[in-house]
Amino acid sequence: MRKLSLLIIISITNYLIISAQELKDIDIESYKEYTNNFTIAYTDSVINFSVTDAKPKKLNNETFYFWYKNQDVNKTQGGYVGKLLDGPFTAINKSNDLLSQGRFEDGVKVDEWKFWDREGNLYSLLNYKKGQLNGKQFIYHKNNQVKIKSNYRNGVKNGKELVYDQKGRLVLETRYKNGLKHGKEILYQGDEKIIKKYKKGQLVNED
Repeated sequence: MRKLSLLIIISITNYLIISAQELKDIDIESYKEYTNNFTIAYTDSVINFSVTDAKPKKLNNETFYFWYKNQDVNKTQGGYVGKLLDGPFTAINKSNDLLSQGRFEDGVKVDEWKFWDREGNLYSLLNYKKGQLNGKQFIYHKNNQVKIKSNYRNGVKNGKELVYDQKGRLVLETRYKNGLKHGKEILYQGDEKIIKKYKKGQLVNED
C-alpha cells in the first residue's frame, strides 16, 4: 500500500513539473496569438482589440479594413494582410482616459463609435454599417453641446445637416442628397436668414 502511494506521489510530481515547464515555455505573445486578444502600447496610447481568423468572401474597394500583423494595427482601403480586427475595440491614453471605443466586424467598423479629446470630453459619436458612416452622426463642442448633427447613408451625407453654436442655437441648416448639397441651405444670423438653393451640388439661387 505504501509502495502504491509512493508511486502516485511520484507520478503527480512528475506531471506538475512537466506542466510547469510547458507553461514556462509559453510566452505572453504566444498566448495572445492563441486567444486572438491583443494589447498594444504606443508612446501616447494603449489599444485593446481582438482579431478573427475568418476571411470575408468579398472585399469592398471603397471600404477601409483594419488588420493586425507584426504587433501593429494597420488600415488600408479595399484590402488587408494579416488578421482582421473583430469584436470590441478600446483606445486609452497614458492616464487611462478613453480616446475611442467601438466595435469591428470582419475588419470594418460597425455600429456606434465614440471618440474623446485629450481632456476627456466627448468629441464625436458616429454610426457605421459595414465600414461606412450610416445613420445619425454627432460632433460636440467642448461644453458637451451638439455642434453638428448630420445623417449619412452608405458613407455619404444624405438628408439634413444642422450646425449649432456653443449655446445650442441653430446657425446653419443644409440639405444633402447622395453627398451633394441639394435643396435649401439656411444661414441664421440673429433675426436674419440667408437662404441659398442648391441642385446636385450646384448653387442655383441665393436670397
